[in-house]
Amino acid sequence: MQRMTTHLLAAGMFAFIAAAAPAAVVDSAEALWKFDAADAGSVSLTQVVDSNNGHDATNLSNAGLMNWTTTPADGPTVDLYTDHGRGLQLNPTVQTPGDPEDTVNAAGFSVNGFTVTGSATFATRFKWDGFANDDASGQSAWLYNNGHGASTGWLVGIQNLGGQTRIGQFQYQNGAMRSPASMVINTGVWYDLVVVMLNAAEEGSGTDQLRFFLQADGATVQTAVINGAVNATSAANTYVGSEALGTGGGNVRKAFDGTVDYIGVWDSALTDEQAISILVPEPTSISVIGLLGGAAMLRRRRRA
Repeated sequence: MQRMTTHLLAAGMFAFIAAAAPAAVVDSAEALWKFDAADAGSVSLTQVVDSNNGHDATNLSNAGLMNWTTTPADGPTVDLYTDHGRGLQLNPTVQTPGDPEDTVNAAGFSVNGFTVTGSATFATRFKWDGFANDDASGQSAWLYNNGHGASTGWLVGIQNLGGQTRIGQFQYQNGAMRSPASMVINTGVWYDLVVVMLNAAEEGSGTDQLRFFLQADGATVQTAVINGAVNATSAANTYVGSEALGTGGGNVRKAFDGTVDYIGVWDSALTDEQAISILVPEPTSISVIGLLGGAAMLRRRRRA
């Protein structure tokens, strides 16, 4: 009976650590869009809701090019935010295929009056289906636009860099994508991504820094650090699905084509441990060893 009690105690502690730590991180998000509003079918404005603080979608762009779809409910990559195994599918279309200056119908939504500034964190789970536009020299697919402008905000998404499609963050005044060379993105693969943006002035010390965490289908988590300015200001609105929404050229052409399982945004820079907990919510090996050691000590004491 004592041995069974010990095993149950250890199992309970495992479950507590696996569930409690990520839940606390999720609860601290400023906005969390789970995209679990419907089993299937078309998307309506009232279905795109923020589960944390009421930053619901304000407008839809080309709603007929969005639909609800199923996403992996389990598997090698643990998805913390799936209630019902559903996601938002974005299907932008090109009006003039083969034309480098093509016109794109971008699919997505906007949230008026919501952005984060300074230190921030962005997390998502997504599957990319390919670039919407035909300009091989300038292909971008911005999944998230946080008040981006000439001197404000930032974008997170993917870009064709010398024939490699890589994840990254972009700010206009830096003039270039900040992208870890190792974080190459392929079509048809589920990825979990966390980008931590640390603004040194807000933190009171150090250097502005971007920290990337990427995991593909349960593979080893890739990490990278890039020094570079993190904007302390942003424009008024958030856009999901492209740098600019609607139908047209220019920034509208930078539309994301694929499926998004969730998006979480924090108005602070998460620690490395917190970021990793989003991607890998199981107990760490150190915690496992500690729990096992504690259980062994408990057994020894009881036997004594």
